[in-house]
Amino acid sequence: MRVVGLNGGKVVCSQETVTPGPAIKLQFDGGLRHVKAEEGYQILLTVRAADGEGHPYFRESGKVRFRTEGPAVILAVDNGDITGNEPYREDHIHMHRGCASVLIVLTGEPGRVSVWADSDGMRSGQITLCVG
Repeated sequence: MRVVGLNGGKVVCSQETVTPGPAIKLQFDGGLRHVKAEEGYQILLTVRAADGEGHPYFRESGKVRFRTEGPAVILAVDNGDITGNEPYREDHIHMHRGCASVLIVLTGEPGRVSVWADSDGMRSGQITLCVG
């Protein structure tokens, strides 16, 4: 569906909403990031379920398992569901409305940090951080 706002007959804004297909992959918000190598620095990363064209799929509730490689460790996970009772101090959590987040903490060493999100039946998501 596409909505167009007019002012004096001229287009001043527009918004398009697409109905997504089935969720087939996980994708992180944002892309490659550069951060200082500061011990204890925390970074919150969010992953979303998406269809084949990258449109968010909000009805997904599968379990996501996070893993890291490089100078960082997983501190906590969350999904934004205030009524949920899953523990935060894990490496996995069920998505809520198609989203899950992981909080990582840097060890202070320079290098590349890769973070993956895996869920059964979907392609894994991955993001890279350049630390240094």
